[in-house]
Amino acid sequence: MSVKELIKKFIPEFVLNTYHWLWSFGSALFYGFPSKDMTVIGVTGTKGKSSTVFMLAKILEGAGLPVAVSSSLIFKIKEKEWVNPHHMTMVGHHRLQKLIADAKKAGCKYLIMEVTSEGIKQHRSKFIDFDMAVFTNLTPEHLQAHGGSFEKYKETKGKLFESLAHSEKKVIDGKKIEKVILANGDDDHAEYFLNFWADKKYVFGEKDRKLSDSVTKFMLSDITAGPEGVDFYLNGENFHLPLFGKFNAYNAGLAASCANILGVSYESIRESLGRIKKIEGRAEYVKAGQDFDVIVDLAHTPSS
Repeated sequence: MSVKELIKKFIPEFVLNTYHWLWSFGSALFYGFPSKDMTVIGVTGTKGKSSTVFMLAKILEGAGLPVAVSSSLIFKIKEKEWVNPHHMTMVGHHRLQKLIADAKKAGCKYLIMEVTSEGIKQHRSKFIDFDMAVFTNLTPEHLQAHGGSFEKYKETKGKLFESLAHSEKKVIDGKKIEKVILANGDDDHAEYFLNFWADKKYVFGEKDRKLSDSVTKFMLSDITAGPEGVDFYLNGENFHLPLFGKFNAYNAGLAASCANILGVSYESIRESLGRIKKIEGRAEYVKAGQDFDVIVDLAHTPSS
């Protein structure tokens, strides 16, 4: 049994919760609650978080917007980009708040974060003021951290969306920042996340589901996937992504929808997606002169 498992076994849960809450509050206080000065986008779900965050960052960067990123793949502060060495999607409370503070100091106006159920459970997302919550999809994974319950796993992710109603509305550069939910409407659990409060709600996907008048739809259609990449239409606009796999049309479409909500034009989105040749460790071809195909991918579960 590992040290971590021993701690969880012998220390009451409320003590661990208090410990994590205090670490989160202390770290945010130490750095002056830096997320209040940026538009913060949290991306959660079981699959597609890293790729969606990566693509969204490249789209916003391509539009000339100063961006920071915290993901399992990379950290990014404007032009500076480096590999996440910690093997954690959401790093610890202090490291995370320091990254946000450094991004604020560098003049970043947008922060894009992968948000995990474990990170939420340990209050790592606490005292980060989110403005947009994005849902990719949900499958039964990581259940051991939630008492083996899929419902608890889903409810934990829902706390990101719930937090929108409890965080103060920001004014950045004289502009009021609205609280927004964007969900993959093709996932069976989309409605759960759309039921949380937000100023504006959006869904994205191929299925033309009946939705309330308060929800705006980004319609995905005509996906074609081949060796040169994927092509798809979003609200009638055509896009090409030089990455293979239909699933990447979903990741790119979700990132494009999010960027458009933030005010980036379809033309700018199209240009940025067309420049993405690879995402390291995500369906990445290895071409070293061999006469067979090698693909590196973090596909360690049945759904992957």
